[in-house]
Amino acid sequence: MRHGLSLLLIWCWIAVSAFFVWAHAASASDFGGIPDLPNAGSLEFAVMRDGSEIGHHIVTFNRKGDGVEMSVETRVQVKILGITVFRYEHDSAELWNKGQLIKLTSRSNENGDIDSLSVDLDVEDRLKINGNGGQTTAPLGAVPSSLWYLGSLEDAQGYPLLHTIHGGVLPLKITPFERDQASDAIVDRVETALIVEGEKVEGVDEAFYRELWYDKDGLLIEARITADDGSDVRFTRVSP
Repeated sequence: MRHGLSLLLIWCWIAVSAFFVWAHAASASDFGGIPDLPNAGSLEFAVMRDGSEIGHHIVTFNRKGDGVEMSVETRVQVKILGITVFRYEHDSAELWNKGQLIKLTSRSNENGDIDSLSVDLDVEDRLKINGNGGQTTAPLGAVPSSLWYLGSLEDAQGYPLLHTIHGGVLPLKITPFERDQASDAIVDRVETALIVEGEKVEGVDEAFYRELWYDKDGLLIEARITADDGSDVRFTRVSP
């Protein structure tokens, strides 16, 4: 089912990692002491469903001038009694410049159904968004639904949430959450916990909801959603 577990799984992570990469790559003066990335590298994450690993998410990044070029590979597979009942493959590339997303391309294959999204900077310095749902725009500075860096939310007032899978532009709401609801493996590293919501608007099928935990450096270490079947789905950082 295209809008069941699969869509919930993918929304939180796919095509989102550039924001995490950008937050590191920007200078400490831009982001209050966040250290720089090396010139190239990768980050790894596990996708967990009710405590069992069902996939991986790998981000590869390289510096380019004042910004970062990055690519994402995500593979998710759900099996029941040894039979694959759901498979998702996603590959994307993003370009960030001076702390702002200026270009994104992605392609996703969900059980044979193909989705694509492109985001470019137009002549009026707006983000021009083209996806399966049509065309729209967002202001430069819109908060991507990657949400990898806490600093992106500190200056978010007045900006919308940009959904980095289907391209929806949603009113943004941020609420404090409980730190001790994080997984046991990472709870001792949690400094800040939030709920981030993108309120449903006309033309967008579903709202956006994520429970998020950040470490002392303001970097996301876990995100949680509840799938349509009631399963607990977490995206947990496994690399340092």
